[in-house]
Amino acid sequence: MVVVPGDVNLDGVVDINDLSALLLGWNNTPNLQDFNNDGRVDVYDLSILLTNWHY
Repeated sequence: MVVVPGDVNLDGVVDINDLSALLLGWNNTPNLQDFNNDGRVDVYDLSILLTNWHY
């Protein structure tokens, strides 16, 4: 399986479920939501998610 940046639940698509997971992790100790590995979940991670959003 190919991992898509922004795909928090690893289902192969970046969608509203991933956005919800990212928002739940906002400003918390990061795990899968820290897409750029900078130690926090913030606007940069949101940008990565939105860049790979599936319409």
